[in-house]
Amino acid sequence: MKHPKIFEACVPVLVRYLESLERILVAVEVLPEQEWNVVLQSQLAPDMLPFYKQVETAAYFALRTAYPLAGLPVPPFLESAPALVALHARVKSTLGLLQDLSPSDFIDAQDRTIHEKGGAALIELPADQFLHEFALPNFFFHLNMAYALARLHGCRLGKTQYDGFHVYKKRADLCRN
Repeated sequence: MKHPKIFEACVPVLVRYLESLERILVAVEVLPEQEWNVVLQSQLAPDMLPFYKQVETAAYFALRTAYPLAGLPVPPFLESAPALVALHARVKSTLGLLQDLSPSDFIDAQDRTIHEKGGAALIELPADQFLHEFALPNFFFHLNMAYALARLHGCRLGKTQYDGFHVYKKRADLCRN
């Protein structure tokens, strides 16, 4: 059976880039331990979420993306401690939940209308528009903020760690010199 297009555009992409988020967390762990909390609490701007919330939000956005498209209720968001071990657990749990989804859950996904909140706005979008214009961009926004904050604090991350496709000889390591 051919997998539904929405499944293919959703679950494998989210899984791949949650694995990228895991590599970002590993890169932070390479920093001296006394710097971890600084990174976890850091923000790009005063009105933006700190690193640990960017990671949590990216992970939760993956569920907020896939589950409605599968016609399933989104698992509840549980606050966690701003600690690397808790963030690793969050990402791994999210990966497990996504990998439990079946392509058959998405058979009628293209016919669904998704109701979601974007901040205070109530959003009602057809499945394809929800996925491509709202959900994936929001997931990648929070993933990219975590990536940027890790880079800001000296983690030597590049496209190799971000997408797993690129290979550069000088950026293979995840730590600063």
